[in-house]
Amino acid sequence: MDNDRSATINIGGQEHELILTTKATKEIARRYGGLENLGDKLLKSENFEMALDEIIWLITLLANNPFSFTILKIKKLQRMC
Repeated sequence: MDNDRSATINIGGQEHELILTTKATKEIARRYGGLENLGDKLLKSENFEMALDEIIWLITLLANNPFSFTILKIKKLQRMC
């Protein structure tokens, strides 16, 4: 994966790849009005709990993308067999 669009984080001792896909970009734009507004939204959250909720949403969105790629690869392999 392109290093400009992915990063690896460690949660609970397990490595997870975060990928910024076109789908994720659309979801972020829908929620924040664009990638450029994401930082402002997180920094200007009314309280810590709201900021944490936004960060959790973002990590979940980006972390679920590799699973989607894996599912697509499995389906493709199944069709080939």
